[in-house]
Amino acid sequence: MANTANLITDPSRAVAFLIGFPDARVLGVDEDGDGLVVSVETGDDEVRCSSCATPAVIDGRVVVLQRPPGLAFGRPMELSWQLRRWRCPAPDCATGAWTEEVPSGSVRGGRPEQ
Repeated sequence: MANTANLITDPSRAVAFLIGFPDARVLGVDEDGDGLVVSVETGDDEVRCSSCATPAVIDGRVVVLQRPPGLAFGRPMELSWQLRRWRCPAPDCATGAWTEEVPSGSVRGGRPEQ
C-alpha cells in the first residue's frame, strides 16, 4: 500500500506546488489562446509596517506577469502575480505605501515581465 501521509488533496495547494512556490495562494486558473494563466498571490496576510510595526492595510494591487520556462500540464503557462499594495494607517508614520515583491525563488528563478 502506498504511503499517503504527504498526499496533497487541496487543488489550489497542489497547483502552488506544481508552479514551484508552495507558499503561494492560487486565486484561479484560466485558459487563453496561449495556454494556462494561473493567478496567484503571496500567503502574507499579517503584514506590518517596517518603521512602526503597525498592522498594514491593503491599498490596491499591482499585476506582474511571469512566463516560466517549460510547460505545465503539457501547455505553456503564465503566472499572474496579484501583488498587494500595502499602506501604514498610523497617522504619525512617514512610511506611506509599498508594494510586495514577487517572491524570490518563485517559478524556478524566472524573471518577471513588467
